[in-house]
Amino acid sequence: NSEGVSVETGPKAPPLDTLAQLDQSESAKSRIKLAKRAKAKHITGPIAVGLAELRTSLEKSYRNTVYCAGLLVQDRDGTLRGLYCGNRWCLVCNRVRIARAINRYVPAIASWSEPYFVTLTLPNVKADCLAFTIRDMLRDIVLIGRAIKRTDKIALRALRKLECTYNSQRDDYHPHFHIAVEGRAAADAILSRWLSRHPEASPSAQDIRPCDMGTLKEMFKYFTKLFAKASDTDAAKSIAPFKALDTIFTAMKGKRVFQPMGFKVSVTPTEDDNAEIGQLSDTVSPTRRGDKVAWEWIQALHDWIDLDTGEVLSGYEPTPTAST
Repeated sequence: NSEGVSVETGPKAPPLDTLAQLDQSESAKSRIKLAKRAKAKHITGPIAVGLAELRTSLEKSYRNTVYCAGLLVQDRDGTLRGLYCGNRWCLVCNRVRIARAINRYVPAIASWSEPYFVTLTLPNVKADCLAFTIRDMLRDIVLIGRAIKRTDKIALRALRKLECTYNSQRDDYHPHFHIAVEGRAAADAILSRWLSRHPEASPSAQDIRPCDMGTLKEMFKYFTKLFAKASDTDAAKSIAPFKALDTIFTAMKGKRVFQPMGFKVSVTPTEDDNAEIGQLSDTVSPTRRGDKVAWEWIQALHDWIDLDTGEVLSGYEPTPTAST
């Protein structure tokens, strides 16, 4: 048949080695995933070293990040296992945290009939006031939630996220809340009570808008930006000063980044714990299935290397915009 159709069996499948194609597809996906992880580790390493050299109270944790996923052991089934530090500033571990947070909270929020996205801010503060300001913000948002339910008689289901950024031009800090909340009435009540408790806050700096899935997923990306512009007109970004980052991480130590308000999700280890993530085996090697291989991270080569053969694992190559 000139069109490749059999009268008896219908369209003929092209002569493919299906198993080989599937294996190639999985290898390609694994390599992409590992390249993203290599990029995160390549960027995080120098930051962790710089932070550790400050010799602050978080020095030990910063040094743990230097060695995060430094050795990936490949089993004969292709599974890659490694130890991960779990620290909030680690871009490698943040990829794990983001996935966990999205899987944990997004299905619940997606079921809400009318979600809104609320931003609550205060005037920027200097370094010596940051820890106290964050403490007071966390206390106030709890009191606001109680008042909305008990006094305003408004049902409240919300997920609040604490973030903090650094302004290099003014050398000050901007702690703020992003809150996904069900219903306009609850969103308005949160904003009204926030401004009532904080008359120094500018009403124009607060925000309420409908919350779609794109906005919601942006909420899970980070709690502080490791990179900052030198000025509002400068498109290029560079690593924020290590001292400023340490100020934020110290002020945030032991504080929950995410906190559900008025609803519960399945009980799992909290994605914003500052404890170690531990050993992960969620990736399959894209190469040399059936071999046992020790892949060692070499920062200068921006990849994990089999030191016996010189073979690289992910094939990641930095670009001029890799740090932005």
